[in-house]
Amino acid sequence: MGKPETELIRTFIAVAISSEAQQKLAAVQNELKRLPCHIGWVAPRNIHLTLVFLGDIFPERIDAVKAVLESAAATALECSGEINGLGSFGSPRHPRVIWAGLTGHLDPLLQVQAQLATGLKTQGFYLDERPFAPHLTLGRLRAAKGAAELGEILGKYRDMKFGGFTVNRLRLMRSLLTAHGPEYTTLHQAAFPPPAIVERTDDT
Repeated sequence: MGKPETELIRTFIAVAISSEAQQKLAAVQNELKRLPCHIGWVAPRNIHLTLVFLGDIFPERIDAVKAVLESAAATALECSGEINGLGSFGSPRHPRVIWAGLTGHLDPLLQVQAQLATGLKTQGFYLDERPFAPHLTLGRLRAAKGAAELGEILGKYRDMKFGGFTVNRLRLMRSLLTAHGPEYTTLHQAAFPPPAIVERTDDT
């Protein structure tokens, strides 16, 4: 008999957001649920910022991902901003994903994401080549029905703020698909170094 197949682990690298922001976004989800749209909603506790989606990988590759996380986090700069406005990917007639946007000084976030992607590719991982667009996924449309009504209500929330966010650690997450939706667990996290303390001198 051959060796049993190794179970693959569905993984991604993410940044967590506060429970307060998750609940504010959940309130918006509840309003959108009244629309005549067929949408698969992300559970509020699962709303997060995905930096890299790895998909199904072998367990023995987890250590390589952890090493890339630690390397990227070691030189990363903490950044913060606002969760601001709603929008969708896809055309107005056929939207695919409903998201909440992120605003602020996002250069450090873009830099750490690029470093993660480069490090993972060096380790032989195949990643999505589309440009990174920071966002929080709230739901995925399963049919185009109700697209006009959806576009109208999203316009109401174009400039609404849902709270702040801070990026100061990276998380390697496992996604276990169940009959009740995905369940996320943290496999590893790498904290950024504390912000540098700049000494101020009084020349007066």
